[in-house]
Amino acid sequence: LSFHMTRAGILALLAGTAFSCTAWPSEEGRVQEAFDRVRFLFEEYNKAHDKQDDAALEIIAGDLRRVAEAEFDVFVWELAEGDPVRQGYSAFVLGFSERPAAAPALLAQTVHPNVTVRANALLALGNLAAPDTSMEPFRKFLGDPMPQLRIAALFALRPLAGPADAIGM
Repeated sequence: LSFHMTRAGILALLAGTAFSCTAWPSEEGRVQEAFDRVRFLFEEYNKAHDKQDDAALEIIAGDLRRVAEAEFDVFVWELAEGDPVRQGYSAFVLGFSERPAAAPALLAQTVHPNVTVRANALLALGNLAAPDTSMEPFRKFLGDPMPQLRIAALFALRPLAGPADAIGM
């Protein structure tokens, strides 16, 4: 009787171990979880922005920095190669990464055919505020016929603005 209980116990343990191994997220599952988190934080960031809730914006920005740091390479790859939805979210989150290495990938997306990707790339470039950021993309979009891009360029310039002559305006 004890042999069967031991055997049953070992089988239960092995079944539990096998279950827990398959419960670990796959690479794509982990990436999808990161994008789900960014999507949620994007929505919360916009709500807090609309309410002008600076405390909430700071908390959400901290969460975005952590997600961007944890999956930086994934977001850079998705920005270049992903579908437009993932490219838009990647641009958004990379703006919180505090990594100037994101700037070239973001700059490349300022000519993307999708207006949301372009706008998020502009905003992210401004949010990064890398010291050697060119003002040219922002100047170009200040006169764009699409209001979303003009607004993005204007907001993106805020973190970059110094003395009036620093940005040539």
